[in-house]
Amino acid sequence: MLKNKLILMIGLTLLLGNTIAFSAEEQRSTSNLGYVFGAKDAAKPKHSDQPALIPFGPRATGKQAKSATAKNGCFNCSHPDFRIFDSRVSIWGDDDADGFYRGLSVTFDVDNYGPGEWVYARLFISLEGGPWNEYAVTDDFYIEGLAADDNYSIDTDLLTGYPTGFYDVLIEVYAARDGEFLTLSGPDEDLDLFALALEDSERDIYDPYVDNYYHAHGGHGGSLSLFLMGLVILSLGRFRGLESISLN
Repeated sequence: MLKNKLILMIGLTLLLGNTIAFSAEEQRSTSNLGYVFGAKDAAKPKHSDQPALIPFGPRATGKQAKSATAKNGCFNCSHPDFRIFDSRVSIWGDDDADGFYRGLSVTFDVDNYGPGEWVYARLFISLEGGPWNEYAVTDDFYIEGLAADDNYSIDTDLLTGYPTGFYDVLIEVYAARDGEFLTLSGPDEDLDLFALALEDSERDIYDPYVDNYYHAHGGHGGSLSLFLMGLVILSLGRFRGLESISLN
């Protein structure tokens, strides 16, 4: 009984230690502040330091701190005159060829049914169903009506603090004039924002030893095959020699 309790305590201590070590890693990334369709050359990079990513716990979308709807307890209530018509993500950068990427580009199209409006967006990331963690905020940009040529994009290189895993992305749009929450799009609204295979650049490191070991191992297998083939040839030669002797 005492032994089982001791094992349980050691396990909990290790788990707590791993959690503390994990949460101590600050999120660091480099994003441009976004660009409207066709104006990527004007985008300027901005380094971003965020608090350590929170990987565990319930997923809460109540990030709209300045939103009147959030104060009323409604965290997903979009303004009726605004919507994100479409959103998509492309990912890049996989030096270690493990299928997880260190960069992402999020593009979205905000529409409105009233007069033109200056808005900005906050972008959040969630590791495998965990809490939403903010990782970027865009510049202000102008939207008007249902135009299809005002797509807005923001590119991000994940530097540190993003463990290897599958991430969801959440986009929240706010009015630039007073910070009012307007609308959002996340994995529930668009599957393009769901389960992206990502990791930071510190984890995306090419290991030449692994590659060399693979080729060395493969070469060894080839040499062994040649050796075995030689033995087969020698055996056949000896067999034919014995056969000729028995015939004589």
